[in-house]
Amino acid sequence: MTDEEQELISACKRKDPLAQKKLYELYAPKMLVVCRRYMGSQAAAEDVFHDGFVKVLTKIGTFQGNSSIYTWIRTIMVHTALNALRANAVSRKYSEETAEVMNDIQSDEIIFAGFMAKELMAAIQSLPEMYRTIFNMHEVEGFEYPEIATQMNMTESYTRVCLARAKAMLRKKLESDYNH
Repeated sequence: MTDEEQELISACKRKDPLAQKKLYELYAPKMLVVCRRYMGSQAAAEDVFHDGFVKVLTKIGTFQGNSSIYTWIRTIMVHTALNALRANAVSRKYSEETAEVMNDIQSDEIIFAGFMAKELMAAIQSLPEMYRTIFNMHEVEGFEYPEIATQMNMTESYTRVCLARAKAMLRKKLESDYNH
């Protein structure tokens, strides 16, 4: 961490409004993108982002520098988005399915080949909420299956099934929409 970053964090811990504004300006664009990946609309992403940034500013005193400030803020944003998704889902019932579903899915390594980021983002946004969330957690944020299962309140095997289905839906959408 640079001296400038340390000073910014120290000033934020002292609740210096100028430092808080600077922290916001530095990380707002990237964190809004993180929130947008999880939420179904721009408005929902902005709500989650603002809630998340309030948490960042109120919990900055707990930041100990064990990771980068970017990683720490991103983690708060992801958890805020997941909590919002949980709160919006009044009643979710996940059925257990066999791993045979995964055998029907082709290799996912080719999903992204040849597509622009804009095309991929649009395809990801078209996924049903649960699939989009699991896809983002695993493929974008790097969460492992046990952590996804805990966060989503489902079994690990079902998270694997959902991810496989999300990838299959993405593949189908990209192939049909962009005819690659």
